[in-house]
Amino acid sequence: MIALVLLLVLGSTDPLEARCKKGDPKACLARAEAIVDSSEPGEDEDASAWFEAACDLDAQTCLRGSEWAMTRNGHLVEFALELLQKACAKDVAAACVAAGPFLERPGVGDAPKPVAALQAFEHACRLGSPAGCVELGRMLRDNRQTPQDPKKARVLWQKGCEGGHAPACIALASADRDGWGGPPNRTRALELYDGACNAKSKEACMWAKFERARGTLAVAPDEPARDAILAACPRGSGQPLPCWLRSRLIRLGRAKREAGETYDGMSLSLCKASFPRGCIVEFAAIVNGDEKGDYDSATNALKEACDRSEPDACAWLGFVLYNGKWREKDQKRGAELCADACARGSEDGCARWGMLQVSGVGTPKDEAGGLATLDRLCEGGNWRGCEGIVKMAEGKLITDPDGAKAKTYRDKACRLGRCK
Repeated sequence: MIALVLLLVLGSTDPLEARCKKGDPKACLARAEAIVDSSEPGEDEDASAWFEAACDLDAQTCLRGSEWAMTRNGHLVEFALELLQKACAKDVAAACVAAGPFLERPGVGDAPKPVAALQAFEHACRLGSPAGCVELGRMLRDNRQTPQDPKKARVLWQKGCEGGHAPACIALASADRDGWGGPPNRTRALELYDGACNAKSKEACMWAKFERARGTLAVAPDEPARDAILAACPRGSGQPLPCWLRSRLIRLGRAKREAGETYDGMSLSLCKASFPRGCIVEFAAIVNGDEKGDYDSATNALKEACDRSEPDACAWLGFVLYNGKWREKDQKRGAELCADACARGSEDGCARWGMLQVSGVGTPKDEAGGLATLDRLCEGGNWRGCEGIVKMAEGKLITDPDGAKAKTYRDKACRLGRCK
């Protein structure tokens, strides 16, 4: 109520101001909008006071004030968050959902507040917000600074999906696809993607096409689905999700790069489109030696992305650490990052984790566990799982006296487009 008290001290003949001072939140909001529309001198300070007065009187108006604050070139972000937290405390679920990302991933120079973000999403979910429940589940899956709870996340997504909330169905499908919080079930994952696609979710439609286009050892790749993804991402278009899926199809050997096209070019266009995973692909290509660039800068960027709970970034950072190519070798930490990335759906993470398990690098040797990790990846349509087993057999790290295992998985890799 501080803003309203200050405004009451000031005299004015403006009818909107007079009504606001009598406790009419709509009048306070209208006065703020009038200041914004007229571009009056001192607009930010004056408009902020009236938006805050409206927020104090009616929590629903806080959302509009926060929206305006976020358009002011970032210098009113703290004010926007203050309004959202006020409204969240007064049970405005949409404000809790909007406040969460600010708390979890604040701007440069501000410390993340993952616990506060988790609490905001929990409150939104309790208030019946499907979006709040989806975000709560995501934090329970991805944010390593808060407790992880696969079963609770799946329950939240299942409930949201049954209520017809497409993002919840997509999240649940990804958990089924990757085997997070339960055994992998690609058939059910595809059914969930299709259901959300039928409910007009463009994102779900793209993921359904990708699952069909990649195929598995048991199911041949669907060429029309592949062609649809390629058509949705013309070269250089930078369409985030279609182009990311296109780059993954190329990496899996299910599509070909155009003449002169590089992973660097594809990922750079995605990175410029503010698609974080595209940036990760670019940095990974540098640390792997596939593209030119500053190694230390790329590795630092991967660490920052891993700290934001991007599983593919954690997989690549693990690779750097267990190989000792950056700062000091830390095989134990490298293995932990790869294991964590695999558990959260990173196929790069699973390929590396499986080989580390078999070889006993950074983790106790576990031949059976490593073979199971790589076999699951191979059967799911990623040739790197098949090839990993071949390399382990050829390096005599697994039992294969007659070479039958190596031959079997070499044939499987070839069926997935990786013939040597």
